[in-house]
Amino acid sequence: MNIALLGGTGRTGQHFLQLAQAEGHTITMLSRKPVTVEGVNVVVGDATNEQALAEVVQGADIIVSALGTDNAHVLERFTKVVIALAPTARIITVGTAAILQSRLDATKLRYEAGDTKRRSTTAAEDHHKMLTQLQNSNMRWTIVCPTYLPEGPVSANYRVEVDIYQTMRYKLQRVKWRIVCMK
Repeated sequence: MNIALLGGTGRTGQHFLQLAQAEGHTITMLSRKPVTVEGVNVVVGDATNEQALAEVVQGADIIVSALGTDNAHVLERFTKVVIALAPTARIITVGTAAILQSRLDATKLRYEAGDTKRRSTTAAEDHHKMLTQLQNSNMRWTIVCPTYLPEGPVSANYRVEVDIYQTMRYKLQRVKWRIVCMK
């Protein structure tokens, strides 16, 4: 499988990269800084730059994003560009549990209803804007929303819950979980 990887130099992206390489996938990765990764085609550029992103997603069977967020709304800006470039592509992205349906108020998301202890909602708002853009697109998408990503070695223990947004249109595609869920 040809995988376009964004965020591959970060903590989560590095784990995904190792797993995908071990399974023999072909990877083209976008990096803000020049890096050398054996067996990986690295494109230097920004995830919000249309030209750099076009080079990474060209010919990809799937786009995987482990991009982090910042105060510059990188996820919202990236999503807008990737939808324009590949409107019907398959994308799997790492989100935040803060954008899952609240357990306190089913009409809201966790960050809106106060389920989380975080005072700043900047990251959750950026993830929410990404979610909304994907929902309104023709892309085939999955957002993996871990509640916690601990430091340390990858373990084979994980739990999967499917969160159905009752008040929103929701698309769920089965994916190869052994790659996506970081074994």
